[in-house]
Amino acid sequence: MSTEDADNSALVAQLKAAAAAFTESEADLAQVLDTMAADVQRARGERLPIFPVIHHSPASAVHMVRWLRERRPKIVFMEMCEDLLALKEDLRDCTLPVALQAFAGETQGFPEHWTPLSVVAPLTEFSAEYQAMAYALQHDDVELIFVDRSVDHVFQWADRSEDPESPVHDTDEDEEEARLHGSAVGLQMGQVAPTFADFRDFLLDNARMSRFEEWTSLYVEEPTIGANTATYREILFMVGSLFRRLGSTPHDREEIRKRDRFMWTRIKQALSSRDVAPEECVFLCGAAHAVDDDCPEWGTANDLQCDIDEPSGTDWLYGFIPSSYGAIELQFGHARGAVSLSEARWKKACKTWNIEPFTLSRKKKKARKKALVPKEPAQLSLQMVLTAPPDLADADAVELVQWCTGVVASARKNRYLASTADAIAIYETSILLARMRQRKRPSPFDFIDAAETCLEKGQPPGRRNVRQLCNRMLGGDRVGQVGYNSLPPLVQNVYDRLAILGITAKTRRVTRVLMDFDKEPEKRGASQLLWRLNWLTQGTRVARPIMG
Repeated sequence: MSTEDADNSALVAQLKAAAAAFTESEADLAQVLDTMAADVQRARGERLPIFPVIHHSPASAVHMVRWLRERRPKIVFMEMCEDLLALKEDLRDCTLPVALQAFAGETQGFPEHWTPLSVVAPLTEFSAEYQAMAYALQHDDVELIFVDRSVDHVFQWADRSEDPESPVHDTDEDEEEARLHGSAVGLQMGQVAPTFADFRDFLLDNARMSRFEEWTSLYVEEPTIGANTATYREILFMVGSLFRRLGSTPHDREEIRKRDRFMWTRIKQALSSRDVAPEECVFLCGAAHAVDDDCPEWGTANDLQCDIDEPSGTDWLYGFIPSSYGAIELQFGHARGAVSLSEARWKKACKTWNIEPFTLSRKKKKARKKALVPKEPAQLSLQMVLTAPPDLADADAVELVQWCTGVVASARKNRYLASTADAIAIYETSILLARMRQRKRPSPFDFIDAAETCLEKGQPPGRRNVRQLCNRMLGGDRVGQVGYNSLPPLVQNVYDRLAILGITAKTRRVTRVLMDFDKEPEKRGASQLLWRLNWLTQGTRVARPIMG
């Protein structure tokens, strides 16, 4: 028996002992634990390396970069709609975050009340899928293949009795960036939140938390971001097995199974037509797709393939749209500021571990004078990571002090009656909340709760409450930008005609233009275009007449 197998056996034995102490149905829970251990072993033994990820997870992105630089796979298979692959080259012109979009104004074979159909797949720099895409596009000998069902199949598999549009959550009216995705259906790789409500509530109640992002941060992100990649994969295999078997509704499990059959069919078709061994590739997918014992097509050990339905005949249009952290949080129901916190953790991890992420740009970057030497992660076993909390670093205490003083300074600028005493109170309250929640160190969520408790005495005196101030201080919102070459021809034509006014695709500020047609008759065409845009975009602030 290998060392890793011994660690797994010891861990399962410990969990069984805990189950016997706290529940009468030890046999049932022990069976689930045995099955989870088998899932981990099965996924780890697959010839095609499976890399489980969580959407916009800095831990996933960190280990993805490490894996790609060490293994240098020749083919990158990715859980993404296969017909979105044509957009990959245009990603070089975009400033993240952006979203890949598919749109259909007229449809065939779908209910009329669904029209128009729109799908978006947002990307951030600290998402593992973007790092893998950037790696593949930087190397001419690496092939990127999207293997998930097409956008057309997303709606083919949807329930015809329901509206497929994602629910729009309430948000502040002045946060226009949060509504950039509109009512489009959102696609994300590696959704880790359980859909079975009772299971989700059980996890949060026992962890003394109110948001699932907080649970993921404490029990998945922090333990794995500093561990070695092999341990990270095992933990994500186990999390995927747990949520798939206990945390998902039967309807969601069936949809996951259908997507697994589709993806493994596409993978086998690609491998059969290329002279590349499975060991020379990598398969990025959500944790729930990494383990499956009821999908006949799973794995490369067999040649089974499923039948794939023909497309509906709908004419789809593809492109990019700007995204933002607020839009991502609104789209997928994340807590406000969760994506900003992920960005802060990503930057901290890159600095701590000397990680050089992959980036895309049409401009060639100057080589570093001194190449970064990545630091080796801790060689921790699966049992050690799951049973021992991460060490408290001196930088964490300094960081907490900076947060406390920073939010007080920001609160004063926003007309709060805050002082140095409030900074001390926030610091102590953060530590108190962490201990009450059985944590070794305060998390950003503890700090935000403490700041809200100490500073929010009533109605906010300004436009922003304390929680919004904390989110802005910890990272703030980011709004992406689509480059000129990535825009549809119609939009490019609009910018070409407005160039005479100094408005380009890179313009991000409000531009005020005064035109005198007697002196500048060449601007009359641009004026007519602005009035047309004003009529087409009524109720927005795209083109606003000053006079006339």
